[in-house]
Amino acid sequence: MKVLFIVQGEGRGHLFQALALKQMMDTGTYILVGVLVGTTKDRSFPEGFINDIKAPVTTFLSPALKYNTGAGKGVNMKQTLFLNLKQIPAFAKSLQTIHQTVNRLKPDVIINFYELLTGFYCFCYRPVIPVVSIGHQYLMNHPEFVFPEKQTFQKQLLRLNNRMTAFGSVRRLALSFRYMPDCPDRNLYVIPPLIREEVRAMEVSHGNYILVYLTHPSLQQQIIDWHVGNPDIMIHCFGSFSQEKPLIYYSDFLVFHQIDSTRYLQMMASCRALATTAGFESVSEAMLFNKPVLMVPVPGHYEQACNAIDGQVAGAGVAGKTFDLSLLINYIPRHSASHDVYERWLTTERRKILTLLFNVKGK
Repeated sequence: MKVLFIVQGEGRGHLFQALALKQMMDTGTYILVGVLVGTTKDRSFPEGFINDIKAPVTTFLSPALKYNTGAGKGVNMKQTLFLNLKQIPAFAKSLQTIHQTVNRLKPDVIINFYELLTGFYCFCYRPVIPVVSIGHQYLMNHPEFVFPEKQTFQKQLLRLNNRMTAFGSVRRLALSFRYMPDCPDRNLYVIPPLIREEVRAMEVSHGNYILVYLTHPSLQQQIIDWHVGNPDIMIHCFGSFSQEKPLIYYSDFLVFHQIDSTRYLQMMASCRALATTAGFESVSEAMLFNKPVLMVPVPGHYEQACNAIDGQVAGAGVAGKTFDLSLLINYIPRHSASHDVYERWLTTERRKILTLLFNVKGK
């Protein structure tokens, strides 16, 4: 069976999920013939992605969130809408790229990793090839999902985005930190996080430092402010910072690292605890390593606010509004997540995942 991936390239989570699925695929049965990645000028691939995916990679311009530049200001939804609307002609060319690639590669199934233009491609071109959409965002359509209080408009906007990304899909797969029942009546099936083999194989230890991962550099000041008041707690912080140096020693107890996926994972496996901007992938990996997590959504990023609440319900750690690491340090003694339950959830659903993804029929 020939398989084509279409992947949202914003952040790193969806790309890593694609790598994990590629590793799960029986190459004698499933052949990955190509990967289409939605990107922007500001996005870069994780280290080694093109080599590790072992298939031709084609990029196309895709919609993306826009952020305020001020410290801690977060997502600017008006700017996001305005700038993406300006690029509609460019997005139309992206749809042509997707269509031409599908016609050239002639896959038997298309796996969509939450790329919005996949839904528009299905709407405009009506492919007969079955499309299966996969993403943790689809769990927010589950009747048992716990949402942040209020923010009704953001909730409806996210669900609208879910519908648009999965338009024309024969099946939706929702990645989840924990077991939840399937909802066939909603075309919604719950599966565990897709975690790469190299992450599963890492040796875990317990160091004396707090690891921090920032998806946006504007949050860096929050870490500095907390460190000034707590100068004896060792912190290693990863992010895309403006300085070009790989390591920035703010002090003996606060070190900023430029993004390095391999080094970050190594340090996660041996940290005391993790503070992160509530990205699904980092929380999933921290749960595998049984590390307590402080989950702080980027301001205005409703999806991350949902992840933080969901991670707290699943026992990953504690949700916070700012990077007050005192919340995490106070939580650590209470951390009692069942690592064995999570590991079983990760490993027992492989057959189900492959069946849901590849046992499909076209229109």
